[in-house]
Amino acid sequence: MKTNTVNTLMLGIALVFTGVAQAQNVQINWQKNYGGTSNDIATDIVRTSDGGYAVAGYTTSNNIDVTGAISGEDAWILKLNAQGDIVWKRIYGGSGDDRANAIVQTGNGDLFFAGTTNSENGDITAPKGGFDAWAVRLNSNGDVLWSRNLGGSDDDAFFDVTQGPDGNTLLLAGESKSEIMGTTNRGGYDYYLASVNRNDGSTNFQKQYGGSADDGARAMIRFQGATYLVGTTASDNGDVVGNKGGTDVWLVRAANNGDLTLAKTYGGPDNDEGNAIGKGSALYLTGSTLSDTGDLNSNFGGRDFFVAKVDAQGMISFARNYGGGADDVAYEIVGTPDGGAIVAGYSESASGNVANNFGAKDIWGAKIGSNGNLQLARNFGGADDEIAYAFVPVSATSVVFAGYSESDDVNLNNNKGNADYWVFRVTSTSAASIGAFADVSAADGEIAALSTYPNPAVDVLTIQSSTGLTQVRLFDMTGRMLLSEPVNALQFDMNVSDLPSGLYILSAVAADGTNLTQHVVVK
Repeated sequence: MKTNTVNTLMLGIALVFTGVAQAQNVQINWQKNYGGTSNDIATDIVRTSDGGYAVAGYTTSNNIDVTGAISGEDAWILKLNAQGDIVWKRIYGGSGDDRANAIVQTGNGDLFFAGTTNSENGDITAPKGGFDAWAVRLNSNGDVLWSRNLGGSDDDAFFDVTQGPDGNTLLLAGESKSEIMGTTNRGGYDYYLASVNRNDGSTNFQKQYGGSADDGARAMIRFQGATYLVGTTASDNGDVVGNKGGTDVWLVRAANNGDLTLAKTYGGPDNDEGNAIGKGSALYLTGSTLSDTGDLNSNFGGRDFFVAKVDAQGMISFARNYGGGADDVAYEIVGTPDGGAIVAGYSESASGNVANNFGAKDIWGAKIGSNGNLQLARNFGGADDEIAYAFVPVSATSVVFAGYSESDDVNLNNNKGNADYWVFRVTSTSAASIGAFADVSAADGEIAALSTYPNPAVDVLTIQSSTGLTQVRLFDMTGRMLLSEPVNALQFDMNVSDLPSGLYILSAVAADGTNLTQHVVVK
């Protein structure tokens, strides 16, 4: 799931990077390579309810860690424990090329991944032609519960997946070049949003947004009762108004029925691309930019990290670029409680904002303040290419990155051949950082913290705990219980749209047995 949320853990991530100025305060806690002698690319990571991780991506290998390869590119899902050891690993797809681009875990513990396939056999049961957008539901052991191809006779792909507003649906975002029943292709690739039933994968609606040129969504997030998609547009007609030149970052807002309610472009006269969206008190967009005018006022050389902080109407609080003289591209972003954000991707630079380079592409992570000022940054990698496509918070002072690595030196020592999945945990060892967060368990530095957003809530209240949830209950101020739900996940989405406005008491049981309470407001 290529979206992230604001809570105590995000402040912890901020502390991880804040300690970067003194390298002894930041360490790679553990790092693991997974794959075979061909190319293995991890595209997304999600924290699972048992404290481990699920990693999505694709592989062309068929040896060492990769078993059961089918043909070409296969979707490859790893289930890891909290230390990064493999619990299970599974290949999905058919005799064509199959990729998993995003993954999410829902409240019942099932995993869902989204991607693209041009296979016509194996796990693929109803190909539509060309590359299809592809969604798969797995149980906790990795068994396929359903597999669905969506799209049309031309090329289609999903790049993100998240839970819908009622908890019983999934939203899938990507791009489509097809004429799809129930919607209209504007020309070339369009943004593609689909809603499917979580239980059986049946389609609720499909929508396309864009213009006569190519438009592709790469990420989405739920925010203030709506769905926001971000990606890149080359259009200047249809749904796209105000193209700034070249390609632009394009933000789209859709209502719960998929109707378009907002569309905004960001960037400058050169090429700008949108790759990820995060949220906190605002929305945070990221990708890359070659521009130095328009919404930007400088460029360090080549492509720079692009970050914009915007409100629910798409109005800019700040838009900034970060990087050095070579290419720097961001793929993931998350808002932090101080109004800033953490952003990560890769850098080829060793100048400007980038202090050093280990060789070729390094993973580069940066902490940005509420006004867009770059506070601190850090490189990870070796002499060859490394890219981070996703990261997740782990504890108050830790974050786990996922992407790929081709190196076998500096931060790496176990390359299997060509590109490997690379997953590693970074932890701040600063006593001051750890001391800022109440009680830390001896087992894994986890804090049983409860977070809710948005609070006040309008239609859906998202509830999270750093150690997972097993039960959530909602009470009114008289003590009357209004809702009680068993949960087996880090996150639960509660529908509060039918509740009167007012103050309520949320009670939750964390996976470690801790009882947690919090006041929430419904508008």
